[in-house]
Amino acid sequence: MVAKRPDEVRSREDLFDFITDLAEEFETGTSYGWRNRTLPEYLDGMSGWLNDADGAYQNVKGEPVPEQPTWELVAWMLSAATDHE
Repeated sequence: MVAKRPDEVRSREDLFDFITDLAEEFETGTSYGWRNRTLPEYLDGMSGWLNDADGAYQNVKGEPVPEQPTWELVAWMLSAATDHE
């Protein structure tokens, strides 16, 4: 099972599936993008991405970070935390 891309997450159900797929990728080792393999590394990657979110989101999406969080933004954050340093 391959996780959906964050930009495909539009609903709570999509986010549930996205998180489930991320967890399965981590457990099975089927994703090569998981550089942050411990909880502290993952949380550090998440906080780093949030700190850089304006530039990162603009570079990938071509638009500013939404003022109000969306299901998609949460998916971006969770996905980016897998390898953000």
